[in-house]
Amino acid sequence: EEILKTINTPSTENLKISFDGKDVLERVDSVTKKNTVVGYVKAKELVNVIEEHNGNMFNENPRESLSSQTPTNKAITETLQDDTLKHQFWKLNNGITAVCENFEDHNTRNPRVYSIKNLKIVNGRQTTASLIKNKALLDDLVTVELTIHETVDPEERNRISEATNTQNPVKPVDLITNLDEMIDLKTKCGDKFPNFWFERQTKGYAAAIKSKPDLKKTITKRRVLEKNLTARSYLAYSITPMDAMKSDSEIFSTVNRQHIDKVFKNRDIDDLIIPHIFRNMIEDLLLKWTKEIKVENYTHLTDKEIINKKIVQYFILRLIGDGVARLPVEQQTSLKRNMLESFGSLEVTDDLPESFKNLAEISFNKFMWLFNLDSNS
Repeated sequence: EEILKTINTPSTENLKISFDGKDVLERVDSVTKKNTVVGYVKAKELVNVIEEHNGNMFNENPRESLSSQTPTNKAITETLQDDTLKHQFWKLNNGITAVCENFEDHNTRNPRVYSIKNLKIVNGRQTTASLIKNKALLDDLVTVELTIHETVDPEERNRISEATNTQNPVKPVDLITNLDEMIDLKTKCGDKFPNFWFERQTKGYAAAIKSKPDLKKTITKRRVLEKNLTARSYLAYSITPMDAMKSDSEIFSTVNRQHIDKVFKNRDIDDLIIPHIFRNMIEDLLLKWTKEIKVENYTHLTDKEIINKKIVQYFILRLIGDGVARLPVEQQTSLKRNMLESFGSLEVTDDLPESFKNLAEISFNKFMWLFNLDSNS
């Protein structure tokens, strides 16, 4: 278990953090008997710690840093750029929440110095990203609130992450980031299909290519399995289009896990990649017809506009999934292998193979034939 934990969620190196000794609060959890420390740290010192240990510090956060243009991130930047307001940053910002395996107080008076084992920031990714971006503006009077909880229980760590992520509204799909199933699928994808990317963390791919630009040559954007679309594509392809149309709060509920379990529990990564490829085929057909509608006679293409509707795309996926399921097992295996090899080798500028396009168009025509039999219902 310890080996797997290290592989799936690599530890952060041991580090030290200095708190303002006048305002440090320690509290013991009456349930777990573990400690929590809450206090204020100099923003520039925290930035130095993050930059030194950034590699694994955020891999239990539901998402990577969002665009600097989101309302919250713009507001943080505006505060830091104001010479007066930045010295009130400690009370104009919700602060940062982290978990660790344990911490030790060195009993220094001011600053209070703590040694911390395996620090993970689970809330405050947007705050830390904004601080790093505006590092040059930080002086000794710019401080930020930091809460660190000792905990080794994965479920408790996940609950802390879920409960504290409220600054930029967190979507239900973000809250499944640290489930065992998601970590397992991320590992399987990297191991079995290194030219595909299973996006366990929202914006994880964008963050990865930012630090390693050459990665996008190997893992092109169309081989990125974004969680929400991946789940909906699987539900449509393997179960029912109506499930794929349910709300995020239904599909990604961690209380009623029926849909999460349908999609992700005990799932092979291949099972998610195949519907992803078929969905790409449909999207490519949509793009082609959208261009044609702009340049050609509009009238004869009117019927094709129906492919814009998500429900239609999901029903086409279901038709394809049903067709695949009826093939003999050895043909299904051969089909999947050839699709993975063909789609997995496409370069950024490569067009989809004609066989893929033909299947998408024929499947659409089959859908329209069925639809026209009883379009009212």
